Amino acid sequence: AYNSGYSSYNNPYYSTQAGPYAGYNYANPIPVDTGTTVAAVDTPVDPDQPVDPNQPSPTPVADNPDFDAARTAFSQGDFNAALTNVDAAITKVPTDAVLHEFRALVLFALQDFRQAAGVIHSVLAVGPGWDWTTMSGLYSDPGLYSQQLRTLEDFTQANPKAADAHFLLAYHYMVCNHKDATANQLQQVVQLQPNDKLAGELLKMVQGPPQQPATPTQPTQVADTNVVPQPPVTPVTSDDSQPELPAIDKDLLPGSWSASRPDGSRFALSLTDDGKFTWNFSGPKQKGDEFGGTYSIDGPVLMLQRSGGGALAGVATFSGNNKFNFKMVGGPPEDKGLDFGK
Repeated sequence: AYNSGYSSYNNPYYSTQAGPYAGYNYANPIPVDTGTTVAAVDTPVDPDQPVDPNQPSPTPVADNPDFDAARTAFSQGDFNAALTNVDAAITKVPTDAVLHEFRALVLFALQDFRQAAGVIHSVLAVGPGWDWTTMSGLYSDPGLYSQQLRTLEDFTQANPKAADAHFLLAYHYMVCNHKDATANQLQQVVQLQPNDKLAGELLKMVQGPPQQPATPTQPTQVADTNVVPQPPVTPVTSDDSQPELPAIDKDLLPGSWSASRPDGSRFALSLTDDGKFTWNFSGPKQKGDEFGGTYSIDGPVLMLQRSGGGALAGVATFSGNNKFNFKMVGGPPEDKGLDFGK
């Protein structure tokens, strides 16, 4: 949603006054390879425990000697040199999310929490971030990470209104799979920084769907032999289900479509007869971008499959032949979608 401009992105922790940012504008989300898989961690990890020294390190999209030098300096505890080298690496490949996430880790190690939060916010806007297996592979001594984490915890306690520090701490708790601690930090971020839409979305993700109330158990009754057995009761079904949306007429899709929002965001969607698309967007506070790929339909859903990985799926509801509303699947209830027209 952020990477396509469908949802406006705001990074409240990015500021050009906070320090050098390797030439990348973190007011924009970082494009990521959404085809990359992240190993699931079922249980919380203890960063104080020793780790396997053969853990795999994060791999950038392209070979980058500067990143190799940055990792070497980082493992040796020379964080300033690591920052210099990863900045050089980002200058060559500015859209590689691995480099930016590593940069956030270096800034965390340097206790530059404001900058670290600004970087990692942009990374998490469009990607899941690393797990503990990946991060621990960057440390020659995992005990050092534990010390750095304690420092950040102490800083947030001493600065309870620092939303950026709480956000950064939530990220590191996510890395260690401490869900309750992550949720606690994100709740504080939402209260301190209501404009941080990403924090609210991450909080929903960590908490999961609301649990259904348990069905109360019926009290045990003593059997009455004088009661005549009754036939089972057939449950009454409700007819309040949502009506099924009409399937998309594929013959209506080809052509050039445009949409806009009151905030000044503009969108252009081109769909061809042979199943290809081009999506172009620009926003009032975002750098415009364009991507393409192939599209397909599944009933009322229009699936835009991006060439570089990832997809944008939305329900397309036509009103006549020259207008349709595109509403992202899984979006919030208040999402009104985009109204496209020819």
